[in-house]
Amino acid sequence: MSDAEQSERRQRTWLLIEKVSIEKGKEGLRFIEIASDSRTIEGGKERIFGAKSFKLAYVGNIYTIEATETACWPDTLRYVSKWHNEQEIVQWQAKARVFDVQRRMTKMAKEASRPDELRAALEPLRLIYRQTDATGRVALEAMVPYFLRYGSTPFTRNGD
Repeated sequence: MSDAEQSERRQRTWLLIEKVSIEKGKEGLRFIEIASDSRTIEGGKERIFGAKSFKLAYVGNIYTIEATETACWPDTLRYVSKWHNEQEIVQWQAKARVFDVQRRMTKMAKEASRPDELRAALEPLRLIYRQTDATGRVALEAMVPYFLRYGSTPFTRNGD
């Protein structure tokens, strides 16, 4: 590293506001640089860093990270505090959860070997559901999540 780059490297204060997609479907984190005593994000420089390097960073928190204009050092990440505006934090975290759910759904769709595999597996249950009365339907609706969670039905004993 040159002397000029070393002199630019300094501890900067960043607010994590969003999760984003970056090249090749990887996850990134959008930070806004703020003054250490700032109560606003207006005019702050935005930077997107790869999320893989910042596994412990959480949306709505303020961190210090050593960085230059073109690079950062993730191992220098230090928690400073939570952002002061709870309403903004709630909005940012809600967007982050939506982002996580969308990524998970995409991953699950890619992992499925055939698009209709789940539908084919559930079709027999649908036929039973359609052939039973209202009470039977409620019982079936309760039994399916129970089976998915525990691998048995409430009516079986000792794994039978």
